[in-house]
Amino acid sequence: MGTAGRAAIEVMSKLDKLHDAIVTTVNHRLELAEQDFRKSQMISLAVILAAILLGLAFAIKQGSNIAGAVNTVSNTAKLVAAGDLEQSVNVRTGDEIESMADSFNTMISNMKKMVEELRHEITEREQAEKALQEITDNLEVMVEKRTSELKMTNEQLWKENVKREAAETKTKQLQKHLELQIERMPIGLVFWDLEFQVQSWNPAAENIFGFTAQEALGNHPYDLIVPKEAQPHVDDIWRKLLEGDTTAHSVNENMTKDGRTIICEWSNTPFKKADGTVAGILSMVQDITERKRTEEKIQQQLQRMTALRNIDRAISGSLDLQLTLNVFLEQLTERLGVHAADVLLLDPLTQTLNYTAGRGFHTDALKHSHLRVGVGYAGRAAHERRIVSITNLAEAENSLRRSPLLASEGFIAYYGIPLIAKGHVRGVVEIFYRTPFEADHEWLDFLEALAAQAAIAIDNAGLFDDLERSNVELILAYDATLEGWSNALDYRDKETEGHSQRVTDITLKVARAMEVSEAELVHMRRGALLHDIGKLGVPDAVLFKPGKLDDEEWEIMRKHPVFAYELLSPIAFLSPALDIPYCHHEKWDGTGYPRGLKGEQIPRAALIFAVVDVWDALSSDRPYRPAWAEDKITAYIKDEAGKHFDPKVVEVFLKLLCEQNL
Repeated sequence: MGTAGRAAIEVMSKLDKLHDAIVTTVNHRLELAEQDFRKSQMISLAVILAAILLGLAFAIKQGSNIAGAVNTVSNTAKLVAAGDLEQSVNVRTGDEIESMADSFNTMISNMKKMVEELRHEITEREQAEKALQEITDNLEVMVEKRTSELKMTNEQLWKENVKREAAETKTKQLQKHLELQIERMPIGLVFWDLEFQVQSWNPAAENIFGFTAQEALGNHPYDLIVPKEAQPHVDDIWRKLLEGDTTAHSVNENMTKDGRTIICEWSNTPFKKADGTVAGILSMVQDITERKRTEEKIQQQLQRMTALRNIDRAISGSLDLQLTLNVFLEQLTERLGVHAADVLLLDPLTQTLNYTAGRGFHTDALKHSHLRVGVGYAGRAAHERRIVSITNLAEAENSLRRSPLLASEGFIAYYGIPLIAKGHVRGVVEIFYRTPFEADHEWLDFLEALAAQAAIAIDNAGLFDDLERSNVELILAYDATLEGWSNALDYRDKETEGHSQRVTDITLKVARAMEVSEAELVHMRRGALLHDIGKLGVPDAVLFKPGKLDDEEWEIMRKHPVFAYELLSPIAFLSPALDIPYCHHEKWDGTGYPRGLKGEQIPRAALIFAVVDVWDALSSDRPYRPAWAEDKITAYIKDEAGKHFDPKVVEVFLKLLCEQNL
């Protein structure tokens, strides 16, 4: 029974005791009242008897004279005995009878008082009985109510007891189920006491570490699963948990019963009592050795993919072979953990492998390597087109003897990988280890992928070199052709022989002084050489006329820039060089030809060339006039600044002329 039931029974017991006490008190008072009533009746009888005796005595003494007085007393006594206490004896005889009557009256008066007191007691008793009845009734109601409440309470207690028993049963079932799940769960559960000794060790922990629960219970982890080097770290975790940390996660190396080293993930939580004090540590543990190995393998693959991507970017982003090979060697040493590596490129003419790039060497031992194909490990790799591996150079019969300094490098393992692109050997990559190393298939596959990229880079660089060489040769051929055209024009006009080359050289000097870019200078040179090519369209009679030209002839002569444009514009290679042949007769003030361009509408190359062309023309003899003096030419050019010429070009030109830099 619960606390509520016991309290209800205790209240009912107290109510019963109160009821019994009240009843006892009232009954006692009633008994006292009845005793007083009987006492008053006895007094009344005594009074009557006394009166009778008094009357007899008086009669005996006085005789018949007192008969009346005796009758009076006797009648009064009867009335009093009947309950009429308002009576009194009124005898005035002056003798003992009168005195006896007075005493009788006093007795009646006292009796009257006693009766009144008795009546008062009876009234109080009736009131007490009424009150007692009310209390009894109330008690019965209360008892009935409390009985009902107790009944309900008992019913509730019974229901609660049923629920509690059901809950306890369910709890036991859940506990049993939980214990079964703990037994079956793949995560190890270990409970340590405050002395760091095993108090609980589930089957999963047994599977992980190999120790049975019987072997583990009561033992310290340092005696079971924690290697010596990890003990300070475990001590730190334990201390923090006992000082208030709510949980601690860690990944540690642990030992198994059979001596293996495994990687475990731990989650540790303090186990507290009801008062909040720590009773021990509950640990969950998983063997993540395989997961870690998988993660490391994935990470390694990602690093290798990154290396391939970096090399690919180096190949596609630059045609500088030295830069590409440096990136290749950097990725090779960092991603594969190689201690040193070099690249030997094959000279197809001499069939010699020559050192081109290296990384990780302590000396210059291999920087001057020149190996014939088929000689040495690298020569074998190139000749046999396969990887040559030496796991122990000290035991190899034909060890590396290329340099006396090589021994100081301390190399132990060697790998030579041929670089093959499009079926042709381009070189060999040599890899060196200073510690024992044996490659697995994945390592070799990745190495071959790197080597393939390096071979592609070498092949691309070779193609680019060939293309660049061809391009240079083609440009030289073009320029030689242009110079040939220019010389042909000069030879055609004996009076202007050498003119084209002179104005070209001076134009480039002025342009450089005005900070024209080298790329633009190339096109200015070609345009200057061909500035008079349009004269091929001018009839010889007009071009070689010894005197001045008439208006019609000048009209023809002024068309030679248009002829130049028509000749050169279809040639894409010469399109950027058209500014000078087409515009060198335009004037700053807009009075030139053929289009009448003005100011900065005129291309800069044409503005520069115009000053140089006039200077050279005035400095040379022509059929229609002799050459001018230098001071006269200088004065003319100054005067034409802002009219014929660009003032800025004139300023730079005259400055160079004054400094004798032309």
